[in-house]
Order: sequence, then structure tokens, then C-alpha cells
Amino acid sequence: MDRRDFLKAMAISSAAFVLPNKVFANEIMQIPNPTSKLLMVIWDGCERTRVKTLMSAGLLPNLALVASQGSIVGVETVARTCTKPAHACIITGYGPNETLVYDNKMWSQMPAGLSIMERLFAHFGPNFRVFWNAGKPQHVAASELTSVFHCVDEVCFRCTPDADRHPDETGDYAVRWLENFSADPGFWFIHFREPDQTGHQYGEASDEYSAMIIRLDWWLGRMLAVCPSDMAIMVLTDHGFDIGGPHKYNKHGELKCAHYHAPKAWVACNRPLVRGGTLLDVAPTVYELFGVDVNSFPRPLLGDSLFHQLSMWGNEEPKSAYSIV
Repeated sequence: MDRRDFLKAMAISSAAFVLPNKVFANEIMQIPNPTSKLLMVIWDGCERTRVKTLMSAGLLPNLALVASQGSIVGVETVARTCTKPAHACIITGYGPNETLVYDNKMWSQMPAGLSIMERLFAHFGPNFRVFWNAGKPQHVAASELTSVFHCVDEVCFRCTPDADRHPDETGDYAVRWLENFSADPGFWFIHFREPDQTGHQYGEASDEYSAMIIRLDWWLGRMLAVCPSDMAIMVLTDHGFDIGGPHKYNKHGELKCAHYHAPKAWVACNRPLVRGGTLLDVAPTVYELFGVDVNSFPRPLLGDSLFHQLSMWGNEEPKSAYSIV
């Protein structure tokens, strides 16, 4: 089994989680008509189990709304469970050997031409707007010369802070961008630094962590309120947290919670995703939303669109993603 087949096997076995009383795994889904607008919102380090608990309690109404219009599925990370390599995977559809991003501290600048932003801009032309709003400039910024994603900067409208941006500031920028430009074709990449930082400080089971996720859902509602009806919406996380620990001391001697082995991420979309998978499947899903033929890329993507079931069982029926209610 080569690497691509292995990743497909992982995708088949990954679990989907859906809202109660709504089952997507066994339905025949229609591939959505291509869109010209996508809002991608990333909640950094948002533990899957905590999201399920809060959704079941009715405390994330806006994420639930997105999922009710499409679906929400579990995905796994395929690299180290930290911000830099996970985001490199999300925005390219490639792993560390292709992106050169192995860890938050071990990385090179990502090769030009691999990102969703660059490829959408090349496909649609200069009238296509690309917005990049990163809450962690040291890990996800595009504008600094030392950034992993510096190559992306050439095609983006950006607002990159000098230090970590508070989620309220990130949300405010996002809402203003959408109010002014959402009538135009484009790709909005909105990255919140939370609830990752709160998780490090208090732990993924803390009230503070849950409260921050609820705050992010409020900002999602603000963004949805100004999105046009033809806007595709995708909300996801890059990694989870080590449930119940372990803990580590940072360079300041402070005891922090960690996510050394926390691959359980998730993706929600207002279009019907039909299976779980890996973060490698995010970029192919985006390209399908925009109607971009990935077979034209000189380097094949390592994942597959989440709008498609996968099968490795010959003439047998494909294994569906399991529902986690």
C-alpha cells in the first residue's frame, strides 16, 4: 500500500459526528454547485469532544446552524499536532515532506504555488479577492519575511498584527471585511488564536475553555449575519488537546496544558460533507467547492474531497463514516 492509499484508508476509518436526529453517512449526497465565495474560519486547538458536548447542550447555535445546512465531520491531523504544520496541511493538501513544515520550531518557508490562496488567485484572476486574517502571527502570518507562509502574501489582502491578536479583534476585522467585500468573489481565511491559548492556560476541560469556544461561536454568528446567501462556509480546527494532560513547563516556568498527541480535529460546512477524513482532505474539498480541477495540478494532492465516499473494497459497498451523536 503506497502513501496515498494509506491516507485514503485513514479517511475511510475516520469518524463523522453529526447533530442529533440528523444522519448524513448513509444518504446519497449531491455534489454542491461551484461557488465563487468561501469563508473559512479556523478555531485553533478546539477539542472535538468539547465541541460535541457544547453543541449537544445548545451552546454553539451558530456552528450548529452551519452543520444543519450541511454537515460536521471528524478529521485527523497527519503531522505533528501543532499550529504550523497543521495549517500548512490545511491550506495546501500536502504533508510536511512537501510543505517543509514539520513542527512549530522545525520548518522552512513553504514552496511557492502550493497554497489554496495562490491557486485560486491564479485560477480566477486579479478580480478574485483573497483575505488573510491570522490571530497567531508567529505561526500563521503571511506577511513577515520569516513566515512559513510568506509566499501566500503576494495574493492576499492581509491584516497581520505584530503580536497575537485577541479573538475580538480578529472577529471585528472579519466582520468589517465581509460587510465591505462579500459581494465580490473571494476566499476569506479567518484564523482565531483561541481556544488554543485558553486551553494551554486552563486545560481543555475547564469552564474558561468552554466559555472561549462559546465566544467564538458568537463571532461566527456575527460573520454569518453579514454573509450573502451564496457564500460557502467552512469552520474547522487544526488539532485538539491532550485530554486530562499531559502538562509541561514553558520557558517562563509556567505549567501549561499541551497537545502532543491530539489529532482529533473536525470540519463543519454548510454543504453536505459525506465522510470523515484527514486535514489533507480540506484543500481538495475547497477546490471542489470552487469548481477547480485538481487533476491539472503538477503535483497531485494527497487527500480527496470530503464530498466523496472512498472505497478500497472492490465491488463492495464503501464503508460509511460512523455517526457520533
